[in-house]
Order: sequence, then C-alpha cells, then structure tokens
Amino acid sequence: MRAAARPHRVAVVAVPPVGTFELSIPDLVFGGVTVDGTAGYQVTTCTAVPGTVEATGGLDVVVRHGLAAVEDAQTVVVTGTGARENADPRVLAAVRRAARRGARIASICTGAF
Repeated sequence: MRAAARPHRVAVVAVPPVGTFELSIPDLVFGGVTVDGTAGYQVTTCTAVPGTVEATGGLDVVVRHGLAAVEDAQTVVVTGTGARENADPRVLAAVRRAARRGARIASICTGAF
C-alpha cells in the first residue's frame, strides 16, 4: 500500500476590495480534486489582516488566515481587486518571497502585481 501524499498547498490571497467571483474560483477548481480517494489540494484563503475583508458589490467576506499561509504554499493565487494603486507591501513581500523559493504564482483577472 502506497503512503498518502500530502496535498498540494494552494494559498489564495484576498486583496481588498476583493471580487467575490474571483475569490471563489480557486476552491471551485482545486477543492474537489482527489487522488486515490484523498484530497489532491489544500486550499487556504488568506489576506494581510485576517477578519472582515471588503469585497466588491457592497459585500464583506470573512478571511480567517493571514499571510503565513503563503509561506509554505506551493501555488499562490492572487485575486482580482478593485484597487488600482498602493498595493499592500505585506502582500507584495509575501508573494515575492514565494516566487523566490519557487512557488507557482498565478492571478485571477486584475490581481497581477
């Protein structure tokens, strides 16, 4: 019997004001994947300051995890945002560190840095 592999870790960075559609896509894509009956991916949504995060359309979302989730993620997905200037330096630093250590970096819509 083969030992169970650890799921591929995906960190989804919610950048306010976050688009709720963009925020949901990574879990829809990765969340249901199984390999030999076990989860293929572990998806963690995070943000610079955990708690209530402003979303578009007059909504708020609760994000429970901080940027520590990016530190050991193998894939980092940055969500789209309504912000066009002054990216949070903590988010930039976390994504840059992840890229330097070889994590895959992706964005959804306007979340590219």
